[in-house]
Amino acid sequence: MTLLALSLITAFAGPLDAALDGDAEAIAALRDQGPTGLQAVLDAATDDPRYATLADTVAQQRDASISGLYWYTDLAEAQKAAQEQDKPIVSLRLLGELTSEFSCANSRLFRTVLYSHPEVSGWLREHAVLHWSTERPAPVATIDFGDGRVLRRTITGNSAHIVLDAEGRPLDVIPGLYTPEQFVAELSAVESVFQSTKDARAGRRRAMLQSWHQKQLADTVDTVTATLTQTRGELATADVQLLMTGSPAPAAFIPAIIPMEMTVTKMVMERPMLVELGLEGTAPDAVLQVAEGADPIAASEWTRLAAPYQANLHPAAVQMVSAENPNADLDAMLTQLDETIAQDTAHNEAELHARVHQRFASSPLTDFDQLTNWLYADIFQTPETDPWLGMLEPTAYTGLDHGGLDAEAR
Repeated sequence: MTLLALSLITAFAGPLDAALDGDAEAIAALRDQGPTGLQAVLDAATDDPRYATLADTVAQQRDASISGLYWYTDLAEAQKAAQEQDKPIVSLRLLGELTSEFSCANSRLFRTVLYSHPEVSGWLREHAVLHWSTERPAPVATIDFGDGRVLRRTITGNSAHIVLDAEGRPLDVIPGLYTPEQFVAELSAVESVFQSTKDARAGRRRAMLQSWHQKQLADTVDTVTATLTQTRGELATADVQLLMTGSPAPAAFIPAIIPMEMTVTKMVMERPMLVELGLEGTAPDAVLQVAEGADPIAASEWTRLAAPYQANLHPAAVQMVSAENPNADLDAMLTQLDETIAQDTAHNEAELHARVHQRFASSPLTDFDQLTNWLYADIFQTPETDPWLGMLEPTAYTGLDHGGLDAEAR
């Protein structure tokens, strides 16, 4: 044990004992100490499960005893810390809460795959101030099979890491799940923008940010073009960019299957639920048509695009998967997880992140709330104007009173 760890344990001995016993004031005092308070809990931890529970509360993240990450839930407080430490803010936007087992699927995958990885957690602690906020509650579907078996899962929704400067101005959005290595690469790239623009005047800063996003988009288009030419022959980069970034046509109703299929790893766990609940639906042509006259990227081409990405799950992540699934074929589960994480990384970079770069290159969003509204409406296809997240088809007959809605929902 280091001298610093010993001094932290000694300094927090009284509050720790009280906090472990559930004293609200003692827990709040540890929380108010920020990362230092969390570290005191982690340094003093034993096999007593109360320490893991306390760490989650102080950190405001489930599984914080593994990640060691401290999260602000108030953006103004995160900005103050970022200004004091001269760091960017990495702000997680999710459905549900990061402290809950039943937050949205992607945020759970972040906890398992990303935050448990020492390279990721180390980068986040060293280079950023962390913040999370809720877009809306995460929908939870329960299927009772009538014989004592119950299946409970969250369903639909997406998450993103929004990188802000210390003033709370958006720099970039990293949408969805990435391999740990690529996630750190994306964060490191945008940190360079934070450093180069933080002292620039407004007009200069805007131009620098636009130029950086244009360069990121061009690099991604070049990568996708090189891959597609292997199967299609010579292609114009402008045509490939349109294929990657063309926006879906506006639609009054977007079936839940559309946003769900944006995330390969999440789709594996959620699609059976949509089918079972009769919510899979059929995607309208108007929603799917993103680039008129262009052939969508085929499955074999996505395999090529995903090939450079390797999930490289850390043993801590493997242990989490194993503990949560004691009766599963662990090797098969981990193999599938590795493959789908790589596919998600490819899809996110070539489609969702490319559209983020295009938006910022054209006209950077300067307000956090404006950004999150755009992100969920235009990128994730789950606008706040649809409270049912594409799971309530307005013209579908169900044979149920009020379509199965309870009295409050009617």
